[in-house]
Amino acid sequence: MRATTVFLGFVLLAGAAYYMLRVPQPEHPRHAACYGVTVDDAEATALRKAAGLGDAHALHQTGLMELYGRDGAPDPKEGIVLLKVAAAQGDAEAQYALGELYSSRTSGIRNDVYEARKYLLMAAEQGHGEAMSTLAYMLSPLIHDNHAFQTPRTPQDREQAVLWTSRAAVVKEGVRYHAKDAPFDAARIEHLRKQAEAGEARAQFELALLLREGLGAEKDEKQAMAWMEKAAAQDNTPALRLLSGWVWKDDVPRRKKLLDRAAELGDAKAMSWLAFQYMPSTIISVDGKPPERDYPLNPAKAIELYTQAAKLNDAYALLNLGGIFYRNEFGMPKDSVLAYALMTRAARNAATRGSIYMHYDCDAVAASLSPEDMARARKLSLEWPGNYPPPPPPPQ
Repeated sequence: MRATTVFLGFVLLAGAAYYMLRVPQPEHPRHAACYGVTVDDAEATALRKAAGLGDAHALHQTGLMELYGRDGAPDPKEGIVLLKVAAAQGDAEAQYALGELYSSRTSGIRNDVYEARKYLLMAAEQGHGEAMSTLAYMLSPLIHDNHAFQTPRTPQDREQAVLWTSRAAVVKEGVRYHAKDAPFDAARIEHLRKQAEAGEARAQFELALLLREGLGAEKDEKQAMAWMEKAAAQDNTPALRLLSGWVWKDDVPRRKKLLDRAAELGDAKAMSWLAFQYMPSTIISVDGKPPERDYPLNPAKAIELYTQAAKLNDAYALLNLGGIFYRNEFGMPKDSVLAYALMTRAARNAATRGSIYMHYDCDAVAASLSPEDMARARKLSLEWPGNYPPPPPPPQ
C-alpha cells in the first residue's frame, strides 16, 4: 500500500488512538444514543410515520431505533429488515450501517464478511468516506487478527484496497465524489488546474490531493507538493494540516509550524491531532523505549485543544474528551453528564460511531445516570456546545 495513503489513514485515526487503546469495560445494556440514535419523542413518531410511507431516510433511522431499542426492547431482526429496505432504496447511511453490523464483533449480528463487503461497496460507490475506509481495511492484505475479515484476498482485492484508501483520503477532506464509473476524471483535473492557476486555494488543495493519490491523472508527487505548498501559503487550513504530514520525517520544525498554524486558524482536525501529540504516548519503539516526543507532555494543553475541537464537533475530540471526563483522567473531575453528552455527540459521526471502546464507556455512563442527570445530559448533547464553559485546567 502506498506510503501516502497509509500516512493519511494514520492522520485520520491518530486522534482516536489514545482512547481506543484502553482496555474495554464489562458490557452494560445498550443505550440507543450511544449508537447514533439521538431523536426525541416527537422526531421518533414522525420518523415512524414517514417510514410507513416508504421514506428511505426514515426507514434507516427507524431501523436503528429497532436495532438498539430506542422505544423498548431491541428488535435486531426488525431493525435489519428496515435497514435493508432503506439500503435497497439507495440510502448510503443504511448501506454503511449494514456493512458495519455484518463486520463487527460486538454488534450482536452474525458476522458475514460477504454481506459486509456488499453493503460497504454500495455505500462507497455513493461517496461515503467511512464506507470507503472500512472496505479498504477489509480488502487489505495487512489484516490478520479480526476473524470477521479472515477470508482469502486476491491481487484484485489488494488493488481495490489501495484505490478505496486513496478515494477515502480525498473524500474525507471534502472533495466531491462523482458517479462511480468516473469519480475522478481528466476533465475534472483540468478544470481544477485552471482554477488553481488562477490562485484559488481550495482548487490548489484538491488538485494536490488528486495528483498525490493518482486519481484522475498520473500520480505526480512533485506537482502535488508544489500545489499543496501554494494552498498552504494562502493559509488554507486543510492544506497546512496535510502538508505537515507530508513533511513528517523530513522537516520536524516545519511540520510543527504548519500544524500549529492550522490549529491556530481553527482547523478542528488539526486541533484534535495536535492535542494527541501532547498526550502520554502509547507507542513503544522496537527497542522497548518510548519514541522521542516532538511536543512536550502537557495534558492541560491537550484538554484545551480537545475542548476547542469538540466545540467544533470534531468526532475524535468529542470521543477523547468524553473518555477523559468519564474516567476522571489527568486530575480532571469526573463528570458523567458531560461525558454522556460528548460521547453521544461523537456517536452521530460515522467516523467514531463504530468504536467499541466508546460503546463500552457510553453504555456504562448511561447506566450510571439518574433520570434527572440523564435529562440534563440529553439536553446538553442536543444543545452542544451552547454556553458550556471551558473545563478547569488539570493540576500540573
